[in-house]
Amino acid sequence: MTDASSDASIGDPPSLPMLSRRHFLIAGAGGLTIGVAFLAGCESENEPAVLRKPKPSGKPVSRSTTTTVPADSTVVVNAWVRIANDNSVTLMYGGSEFGQGTMTGLAQILAEELRVPWESITVKQADATPGVSYLTGGSFAVRSQFGPLANAGAAAREMLVAAGADMLGVPVSQCIARAGKVLATVDGIERSTTYGELVTKAATLPVPQEPKLTDPSKYTVIGRSVPRVELPKKVNGSAVYGLDVRVPGMVFAAIKHAPVFGAWLEGTPPIPSGASAVVPIKALDARGAVARDSEYAVAVVASNTWLAMEGCRSLDARWNVLKSAPLDSDVLQAQAEQLMAAGVAVIAEPAASQIQATLDAATKSIDVTYSVPYLAHACMEVLNCTVDYRKTECEVWAPTQSASSVVGTVQRLTGLDAGAITVHTTFLGGGLGRKSEQDFIAAAVQVAMKIRKPVMLMYPREEDFGHDRYRPMALVNVKASLDGAAVTAWKYRTASTSILGQLGFSASGQLDSQAVEGATSLPYSLGIRQTEWVANPAGIPVGFWRSVGNSINAFAVECAIDELAAAAGIDPFDFRRGLLADDARATAVLEAADKLSAWRTSLASGHGWGVAYAESFGSLVCQVAEVSEVTDTSMRVNRVACVVDCGRAINPAAVEMQMQGGIAHGLSATLWGEMKFTNGAAAVTNFNNHRVLRLDEMPQVDVEIVTSGESLGGIGEPGVPPVAPAIANAYFSATGRRIRILPIFPQTSS
Repeated sequence: MTDASSDASIGDPPSLPMLSRRHFLIAGAGGLTIGVAFLAGCESENEPAVLRKPKPSGKPVSRSTTTTVPADSTVVVNAWVRIANDNSVTLMYGGSEFGQGTMTGLAQILAEELRVPWESITVKQADATPGVSYLTGGSFAVRSQFGPLANAGAAAREMLVAAGADMLGVPVSQCIARAGKVLATVDGIERSTTYGELVTKAATLPVPQEPKLTDPSKYTVIGRSVPRVELPKKVNGSAVYGLDVRVPGMVFAAIKHAPVFGAWLEGTPPIPSGASAVVPIKALDARGAVARDSEYAVAVVASNTWLAMEGCRSLDARWNVLKSAPLDSDVLQAQAEQLMAAGVAVIAEPAASQIQATLDAATKSIDVTYSVPYLAHACMEVLNCTVDYRKTECEVWAPTQSASSVVGTVQRLTGLDAGAITVHTTFLGGGLGRKSEQDFIAAAVQVAMKIRKPVMLMYPREEDFGHDRYRPMALVNVKASLDGAAVTAWKYRTASTSILGQLGFSASGQLDSQAVEGATSLPYSLGIRQTEWVANPAGIPVGFWRSVGNSINAFAVECAIDELAAAAGIDPFDFRRGLLADDARATAVLEAADKLSAWRTSLASGHGWGVAYAESFGSLVCQVAEVSEVTDTSMRVNRVACVVDCGRAINPAAVEMQMQGGIAHGLSATLWGEMKFTNGAAAVTNFNNHRVLRLDEMPQVDVEIVTSGESLGGIGEPGVPPVAPAIANAYFSATGRRIRILPIFPQTSS
């Protein structure tokens, strides 16, 4: 990416016709291009993705093909592969890279099926393009793209082999593809031709509908730890993040929100000294439309960011504040407790009429309540977006997790056709779900439309913390009964704010799947079970946070399992082993963690260990933590043994790094993470009172990967859910006291 363009050297992709799922496109303008597209959730093979070539903008930095996406559908992109006459192979990357290594994993899949040297693959960030762009979230990128990308690579390989057979004058059966060449033995002499020499011919051949994929036992690139493809740019400083974007003639803006949630602006304030403009910002409603009479923020525009931020500090704005009871942490907690006790629940797993009788008749049982707080995303890179709006077109540069959603947002605000909108995705300095939201994009577009100059809008750190889309707080009550080592009944009740409801994806009274993920379909044998959720309509904005509901429910489930083990007088590993007896895959992960944490049998006095198991995003993870030096205000986490089964590791090094990163992230939240609210405003506004793990506090982390060969699971999020319960259970082992409220060590808000 140079200056304002993510890849200025990349030309427009060819015009795309209507494509059915798993159908391929060939375009042979000097090379071979294979694309794959499908609509997520569509079962019919005849439902096309609507693809359109962009209208020419007359501006060379704009490079995009876009799609009009209905509000109730999602276009999922699978692959865009280019093989050029010079033998180079390019993978157009349609996701968002913020350190999770997806760029590299997808390149490995392509290299494997194309049979090209790993070093020959180049990965380039694509602009928002149908058939390429997809939402990066839910630990879904590699596992959703694996099949289509593997098929695209295999189809290209077979077409190149067919072209090579024709050129070499031998049957296809005598040819093989290896290292970017097609080889055949003719009259005892090995002959070969390169892919680059074959692409023009290959582009004229029919596309195989069911290409033969490589036998996993013969993988040479998949399963290898290879260096991440984007790291050189990050090391040499050429990587461009959102705040690095520079466009000729651009100005800068900073945002200032209402001082409390729910307030709105009363008149446009005067322009502060040193600034050039003040722009009121309207909110988007749940469906992404501009809400009327909803000017909830102001952007101050200046010649540089510092002046814009100074203008925000001196801004003389009047806000209309609702007279209802202010949002306050104590009030919110009391409301949640009331809902937990008497709120109307939505049943997530069927109720059993005899469950209460079974609980009442048990001689050993637990009835415990767990509490987790609101959490901020606290990404190192604050929210930002650069927009160049012109009357007939609009160009956006953003660290976004969903470039296609940005196109839709710009359409709704400007009325422009999708073909007149270009979205460049930059690298992200953290995402964690926050940068899938559209509020910061919409704000930047509104400013650009008003001032008619390229503008970078950024959130000062205080605004980033204070106007987040927080992970919801939740209360969870678990009632369970025992008969020896067997759990005879399990009643699980949770109360939290609906993320999907706030986003307009679920109606009042409907179950929010995000609220109960990690609480339903548990692998344990739990006898009669019932799971229910109570919606908490608290007025705090909530959103997706790394591992979402799993981070809440794994804490409650695994702490409750540990409490049951203690009540039964059984070792925590042995107790889980018995409950997982019918699940061979889960048992294998548990057994591997047992061996990996053999150190726990010889811990010194004052040390404790805890185990937790969680399944999320298609992956199975078991963690064992060791703690020591426990006081009322601190403790040391010495080491964590982590076993993960994600089906198959595309890049084992990336899996290990993501488990390590998830553990570090989870530790910060478990020990100190909390967002409190005072008089309707966030009480935590910067890192001075948002404690995170320091370098010298990072425990030793040992990661073991179990290859089950099952369907691919995600890796970006599954490392987080087991952290809190493993630490809480270790705390009990060391002190004899249970942790049921997070964080373990609350921070002051001063």
